Amino acid sequence: MLRRLSFTPQALPHAFADPSRAPPELQVSLHHTPPIRVETFLDCVIAGDGPPAPRAPVLVLWGESDHLPGTRLDAGRRLGARLPRAHLVSLANAGHSPQLERPTEFVEAIEAFIDRSLPSP
Repeated sequence: MLRRLSFTPQALPHAFADPSRAPPELQVSLHHTPPIRVETFLDCVIAGDGPPAPRAPVLVLWGESDHLPGTRLDAGRRLGARLPRAHLVSLANAGHSPQLERPTEFVEAIEAFIDRSLPSP
């Protein structure tokens, strides 16, 4: 299923809470992009097979309505649990691209994370 769905126009309803908010450029590119091995990448990231975990605080910002294979909210929770000093923020009514679907909330989450992460003067 992943190969049939990933990076195709059929992925939009799974990636966006509201597919009409997908940028036109993305919609066009989905007709021309060959599938890649997303599942391998996600497995490596979540399993920790790769570079050492970052020492700095990490913001894991996830759309609650992401229904692409391997990228549902439980994957965000596992990723957040795997990384030391990670803070998970899930955005309602957002899919795989919360920065496009909920830009205000996305920026607010980043600003709040930065404010919490900076040392006090």
